[in-house]
Amino acid sequence: LVDDLLDVSRISRGKIELRRARMDLRHALDSALEATRDLIARSGHSLAVERPDVPVWVDGDAARLAQVFSNLLTNA
Repeated sequence: LVDDLLDVSRISRGKIELRRARMDLRHALDSALEATRDLIARSGHSLAVERPDVPVWVDGDAARLAQVFSNLLTNA
């Protein structure tokens, strides 16, 4: 939560640094799923994910995209 608030502050001041690179979006999703798996299980929910077998190439910041997926999963 503190990191999210600091990110909002950096964004509003135009001080956030993105590390853009070509990446497979599936890796960001996998990272978020791994980080939230225990929380989802403890809350009594289940999650079924169907991801493509082929890479989903995007230009983006892998850490920020994983953070977005994690936020979506924990707020769902």
